[in-house]
Amino acid sequence: MTNTLTRRNWLRTSALAAGSLVTGLSVLDKPAFGMTPFKGTYGLREDFFPPAADEIKARLSANENPWGPSKNAVAAIAESATKGNRYVYNSSREMEELLAKKEGVSPDHI
Repeated sequence: MTNTLTRRNWLRTSALAAGSLVTGLSVLDKPAFGMTPFKGTYGLREDFFPPAADEIKARLSANENPWGPSKNAVAAIAESATKGNRYVYNSSREMEELLAKKEGVSPDHI
């Protein structure tokens, strides 16, 4: 098939595009896999206002920790930040060896 633009090729492409568009639009308005869309209300209270940020000790739904990271975690972050501009080529090999030893297989199976 050539890529030259002829009336026949343009007409064929336009008809194919229009047919795809019509078919696609008719598919979008039907629920998937026989499911029916939710048409109820979500029960959100309009009179609910969350407390101010300084009043919240921890938002557990956001997986927050009110005590912050441990001193060991802060030290590990600070130590790794000094190496953040380098690729870690050898550490992946060390990780493979540790995993292989733990699982009782050779490193080339990891």
